[in-house]
Amino acid sequence: NGIAESGEEGVSGVTVRLYRADGTLVDTVVTDSNGRYLFTNLPPGSYYLEFELPGGWVFSPPMQGGDRGQDSDVDPNTQRTAIFTLGYSATDLSWWAGIHQPVPPTAITLLSFTAERQNNGVLLRWVTGSERDTLGFVILRSTSDNRADAVQLFTTPIPARGSAGGGESYQWFDRTARPDVSYHYWLVEIEAGGGRNEFALHSPVLQSIYRLLIPVILR
Repeated sequence: NGIAESGEEGVSGVTVRLYRADGTLVDTVVTDSNGRYLFTNLPPGSYYLEFELPGGWVFSPPMQGGDRGQDSDVDPNTQRTAIFTLGYSATDLSWWAGIHQPVPPTAITLLSFTAERQNNGVLLRWVTGSERDTLGFVILRSTSDNRADAVQLFTTPIPARGSAGGGESYQWFDRTARPDVSYHYWLVEIEAGGGRNEFALHSPVLQSIYRLLIPVILR
């Protein structure tokens, strides 16, 4: 989020270059095991810093929050800080670079997945907020919460209708569900590239309870 917070670890091995305001390179250092760096014995003058990103990392947004000593000071477009001035015998440890490894977008955003016991089976419904390269969906079912016991209820996936910009609503009716058995379900998203993402229905679908009416004969 661009703010140095308690518990966050520094990144070692990041190359940091110090330049004079006119673009002259002064020195180059590498961050230590705690992500810290230091330039020493600098004459008074105006400087800026440049940070070289490690592979797989991106800069966090700069100038976040109200504490200038805890924010990221690097412009992601230039990889440099603003120009700052050091006086005689000055020490300035407030210049930080916030970096992070971006999380790849999930193929699907699932908003809800529910099951409703009905007279002749179980109605399953799910709603997606977005779908990215989704081919379709299949349903798994088990009489226990053990995923290894689950079986796929049909082979041809239900075609996906959503997109990365918006999701869809779906439903499928399990007509083979017995009224005297409790079930656990899993929704499986099938990606166009063959990948699978599973979502468990955490509450089991309980068996139906029937009431038997027995006539009473009074004498």
